[in-house]
Amino acid sequence: MLRPCRYPLKEEHAICLHAMNSNPRLPALFLSLAATAALLSASPAPSVPATTRASEPAQLESIQLAPPLLDKGAPLMHALKQRRSIRNLADRPLSHQHLSEILWAANGINRDDGKRTVPSALARYPIDVYAVLEEGVYLYEPAGHRLVPIAAGDFRQHTGSQAYVHTAPLNLVYVVDLERLNGPGADPMDESRLRIAGIEVGCMAQNVYLYCASEGLGTTVRTSIQDQRFGPAIRARPTQRIIAAQAIGHPR
Repeated sequence: MLRPCRYPLKEEHAICLHAMNSNPRLPALFLSLAATAALLSASPAPSVPATTRASEPAQLESIQLAPPLLDKGAPLMHALKQRRSIRNLADRPLSHQHLSEILWAANGINRDDGKRTVPSALARYPIDVYAVLEEGVYLYEPAGHRLVPIAAGDFRQHTGSQAYVHTAPLNLVYVVDLERLNGPGADPMDESRLRIAGIEVGCMAQNVYLYCASEGLGTTVRTSIQDQRFGPAIRARPTQRIIAAQAIGHPR
């Protein structure tokens, strides 16, 4: 039986967009993580009939996420010192606020002009972030700061081969759309720019690492994903490629 969604719809929440100063200098860790993601995990998602988005399952509802709270958290230097990979995660849900802020840190809008918490070449933002919870798979929509249901059911075991990912309360899966990556007029199946996607995913993963370090949560990014099983679960389009995944939860 499917369990009720642990993150109920909260329509009263509005999106909170704040301008932030961005630092154009990326730490070396961003680039090394990006290179790993691009080189090791740029495998084609299984081909399925093209669709703009899977129809919303009747068992799940969209989740309107709470605005991120911007006046809390550890200082950046402390979060950098505490950043580490933690695989021993408790099988208990994250709070609605944590869920909201993790997704905002990964790919949220942080300025009035619609730009986001991560850099993107030509502001094309070709990466889709899927949130895999116990009750189902959702697609994060930055513009509405909400989760749109994609598939009902527990698909966590499809996001990696390691035992800890099967019980982690949240797995993020980073998927690039080659058509958006390459831009208008280009070959939508051209994979020569996947390195750009790797950099963007690396920045997303590091943002989540720093947020988790600040909040006392655990996380680990990985490129070992069961593409042939997760791709059909999200009805992946032929132009989509799974780049990396990231488990998040409370350390045991």
